[in-house]
Amino acid sequence: MPSKSSRHEHAARGHPGAAGAPASVREHVTPSTPTERLLCEVLTDIVHAERVSVESNFFDDLGADSMVMAHFCARVRKRGICPRCP
Repeated sequence: MPSKSSRHEHAARGHPGAAGAPASVREHVTPSTPTERLLCEVLTDIVHAERVSVESNFFDDLGADSMVMAHFCARVRKRGICPRCP
């Protein structure tokens, strides 16, 4: 399994994401709704990025993993954006 730092380096190199072009080449899509802004704000903090596009692929572009997803979900729940899973 790659280390966390190697995943971030991998993402920084512009690994092709869901849109088929490297994240560094694709146009940044700014959040347009209050929910998108809040989710991007939380995600930016979690992955220690300057900014996160609403089109970013969580795993490929941001170098995140399941543990990062768990932290993201916990922070989103704290903010009251979505309900807890049953």
